Amino acid sequence: MNDKFQTLIQESLALPSPVLNGDSVLVYGAGNKGREIARFLSGRGYVVSGFLDTNAKPGQHIGRIPVVTLNDWLRDNEPERHSIVVAIHNYTVEMPPLLDSIRAQGFKQVFNIVEFYNAFPKALPDHYWLTAKACYTPFGDPLDRLHRVLADEKSREWLEAVVRFRLSGNYTLLPKTQLGDQYRPGDLPMWPQSLRFIDCGAFDGDTLEHLRQGGYSFDAIAAFEPDPGNFRKLAEAVRRHGEAICFPCALGAQTESLRFNADASMASQISSTGDQTIQCVTLDEALPNFRPNLIKMDIEGAELEALLGARRIISEHRPGLAISLYHTPGHLWQIPLLLHDWGLGYRFHIRGHAHNSYELVLYAIPSNIPGESIR
Repeated sequence: MNDKFQTLIQESLALPSPVLNGDSVLVYGAGNKGREIARFLSGRGYVVSGFLDTNAKPGQHIGRIPVVTLNDWLRDNEPERHSIVVAIHNYTVEMPPLLDSIRAQGFKQVFNIVEFYNAFPKALPDHYWLTAKACYTPFGDPLDRLHRVLADEKSREWLEAVVRFRLSGNYTLLPKTQLGDQYRPGDLPMWPQSLRFIDCGAFDGDTLEHLRQGGYSFDAIAAFEPDPGNFRKLAEAVRRHGEAICFPCALGAQTESLRFNADASMASQISSTGDQTIQCVTLDEALPNFRPNLIKMDIEGAELEALLGARRIISEHRPGLAISLYHTPGHLWQIPLLLHDWGLGYRFHIRGHAHNSYELVLYAIPSNIPGESIR
């Protein structure tokens, strides 16, 4: 039996984690993640002497810690005496050139965000896909199983590269991302030209517009967006796309009221500490007669529960599926294996559409869509 991932995980765990040292520690990035890291390090007795941030303002401080640009800091300090933690964790920054430019300054140590999580496991909560490598210890077998389930070599390459990256923090292991073609990748078969589309996590209608620009038309649209600010924009946007129904609701495995953190961004999400109460529904109950041929889900970590609440509609109509895999570490294997175990005859593909393994999407192609056009 192939135990590639079990072996990979064990080999990674056997490697010693780097130790952060130096006269002081700098944190590159003064956003939320940088502040969390600085608070943790200060609480562990490290001297956090500064935040380095490209948007630093003259005289800026966070608490008592100054915020300056890297160039300004280098004018007055000797980098070889200091370690630096690069607290950048988002989909917009291409990390290898940034890390190379920081290392070239001669710092004692340069830790990226993955290396920090591995050096200090459980120091901070998991955030999207980010977790300490030790968390993968029990999951070699499901990863090996997923590797066998995937339908093409490119998907298998993506899976292995993402796991190796998450274990090591080596950003150069990640494949070249397919920027700009999310939900309609050019190397996979096209969806039906006239879509009966369910958009879960519709934001402001951006996916509808992206599909339209890709040459798709819509026979019918059902769009779900629980954030009130986003929903207002969505309701305006769908007027350009034909027959549409918009729901100001979240999606899950059962119909219930939930707390929600609404900030009118792409990251609005269900949260036990949320500032609003919203209605959560299941697709099976909300759309009993819709007959979709494409369902997209990008719902900030609720994808697994929403799929459970859509089992009937998926089983009856076998729509194409485009499901985000990056909101929690385990979704990488949990979501595709759940769908595979339903035995519906899908072909499974993985593609990435942003930097740093963000916007990682599972494309489940139903058997009624020919596969010959996969390149």
